[in-house]
Amino acid sequence: MDLLSQTLATTRLRSAVLAVFDLAAPWGIDCEQGAGSPCHYVLEGACWLLGKGVAHRLLNAGDLVMFPRWGWHALVSAPGVATAPIRALLSASGVVLPGPDALPDVPVRLTVNGNGSRCRMLSMVFRAADIQHDPVLAGLPDRVLIPSANPTMSGLLDPAMRFISQEAEHVRGGYSVIAHRLAELLFMQIVRAQLLIAPEATSGLLRGLGDAGIARALAAMHGQPGRKWTVASLAAAGGLSRSVFAARFRALTGSTPFDHLTSVRMLHARARLREGAAVKRVAGELGYHTSFAFAQAFKRRFGCPPSRHETLPM
Repeated sequence: MDLLSQTLATTRLRSAVLAVFDLAAPWGIDCEQGAGSPCHYVLEGACWLLGKGVAHRLLNAGDLVMFPRWGWHALVSAPGVATAPIRALLSASGVVLPGPDALPDVPVRLTVNGNGSRCRMLSMVFRAADIQHDPVLAGLPDRVLIPSANPTMSGLLDPAMRFISQEAEHVRGGYSVIAHRLAELLFMQIVRAQLLIAPEATSGLLRGLGDAGIARALAAMHGQPGRKWTVASLAAAGGLSRSVFAARFRALTGSTPFDHLTSVRMLHARARLREGAAVKRVAGELGYHTSFAFAQAFKRRFGCPPSRHETLPM
């Protein structure tokens, strides 16, 4: 399995909300701020995206935008149109949003009836299991824009939109599980599309994947987190000199090789503890000479000792 696949596999969605918006101008939606990663895909028509500190942007059919850390934004039929909070609009439509850990049984639907041009879109909110420590979310830019010209997204999003539209028309059992799996697939495809379109806009681990030498060193590190790595041995794994590797690694990922290695070890440790492995065993697997040293590193990363790993996000 390549490193990008390994990285994406570590990201788990706690929940996801999928919504179908059918809007006729004039309309304006204040998407506010919240916990999660909202995403909008224009299926038909066009709309304007407003954001804090950035220029207005026209979104046409096939365009997709995602906010990994839910920055404030609004969607409007035209600049200057008044907006209403999304929660108020949904409530007025009789929609009751599920809690952050709940999986809705049906797609959310929002209809605005006006006399102007029509816009249909698929809107989603992805909620990662571990927002604070997830390396994928941390590495994405504040705003991900995937243009309609990108075929990797339309080939997946168009069938997804048809599925959700059909489910919105006919209530059938099993929707929540299928929609959750579909949301995970869509999220991963968005991340991959971002890396293919503009890897320079990413940071951390994702940025490192765009450099062949650093990617090889990262793959070695992630593949053997318990090995007694040195800067020299990691540089050799990447086919780089020690000095070039150390400088390039920090410039691209924003951390030192050993800081990143510690993060990898702690994420691996959390997974092993959840599987039921003993603290002493996990410490040994990850190259720590004592359980105490391992416990200290674990607490620095997660804010609690390994004995309380159950309290951490999944």
